[in-house]
Amino acid sequence: MLGISVELGTYSIKFINYRIEKKSVQLLNTDEIVIDRAKDEEEDGHNFQLLWHEQLQLVQDYLKDIKVEYQLMLNLPNDIVSSRFITLPVKNKKRASMMLPFQIEEDLPYSLSDCHWAETFEQTSIQIEATVGIVRKEHFSTFFNEMIGHNVKPQVLTSDFSAYAAFIANNKAQFPSSFCVINIGHHTTRGFYFHQGKLVSTHQSYVAGQNLTESISQTYSITYDEATIYKHQNSFLLLEEQYDDVNENQREFAKVMDATLSSLLSDIKRWDIGFRVKHGEAIKQIFICGGSANIKNIDNYLTAKLGVEVVFFDPYKFVNAQRIDSDEKVRRKFVQVSILAANSLKKSRLQNFLKGDYNIASGSDIPLESMAFVGIRAGMISLFISVFFIIQLMLTNSANKTAKAYAEKLY
Repeated sequence: MLGISVELGTYSIKFINYRIEKKSVQLLNTDEIVIDRAKDEEEDGHNFQLLWHEQLQLVQDYLKDIKVEYQLMLNLPNDIVSSRFITLPVKNKKRASMMLPFQIEEDLPYSLSDCHWAETFEQTSIQIEATVGIVRKEHFSTFFNEMIGHNVKPQVLTSDFSAYAAFIANNKAQFPSSFCVINIGHHTTRGFYFHQGKLVSTHQSYVAGQNLTESISQTYSITYDEATIYKHQNSFLLLEEQYDDVNENQREFAKVMDATLSSLLSDIKRWDIGFRVKHGEAIKQIFICGGSANIKNIDNYLTAKLGVEVVFFDPYKFVNAQRIDSDEKVRRKFVQVSILAANSLKKSRLQNFLKGDYNIASGSDIPLESMAFVGIRAGMISLFISVFFIIQLMLTNSANKTAKAYAEKLY
């Protein structure tokens, strides 16, 4: 079966089509559809429903062209989801599930009945650690109804932080003991902090690609669309020692970029301090991804500014990515959908918000490979049972014939 993972971004919608073949996720192709939104609409960040309508209309149009059966995974808009990390002093998951609502309610700014949540449990020797995604019910209901109204019916509806958490948990041996992933998007920059292979905190900054576009537009008196094109094709960052090696125009541009990113740098430093205070050690490495991570020299710039090695996040080495574009700039934009696809290989650790009153289809958390395995196993068992009954019937008929012949001889 074809798998499709989708990222609902504020600038564009990203898709990856994939299949599971020989216990490996094979990425087939990537697609990106830019959302055609007016600038004033884009600035109206509180008009969620209008944005969701446009996003889901694009997803619906895309899915109409898919002529085979598919399984869909989708992320909730990160602006409406908050995360909680809760330790439950029990070892039994059933008891943990019963305790969880009371723990969630303790620090909610609104009633528990006004929220919808999804959780994952990690069992240790002495307790259970829960990672919870929480959405206000009015927001979730609105999004859910928009989704169903556009005939977009995913098997898994999850959060971005759950996707990263599941991916790292499945591959934790390949990562440092303490690190973070910084996804520099269009409207927001998301930070995911990990300790010993577990997601321990999530953060959000409203300094991202859109701010850079606005700064370029205002500084050089060009339209927003022109600034967008220039940012994607020509933007760059400079280290302090590189300013003397460029001309005046390049220096001025680099200063504009540096000034715009200063608040983001402050946010990341603050996140790092919080992590160090709580866990007693510093971040060893920062992985960056997202469309705005394609700015030239950004890895070296962030390394110098943050004092931590910054490298590009590469989930593609964990899947078969030979059939998709090898351009690293293209691949960085599709990181989130690629990790969603990778998570379908093993037993899912993804939060799934499609439950309770919002359940679309049963078995939505079963990976594609598991369904195929179960189907083959069930078919083999059915075959063996059929053969057994056929043989049993033949033996019974033979025994009856023998008994009848013997009886005839006696009489």
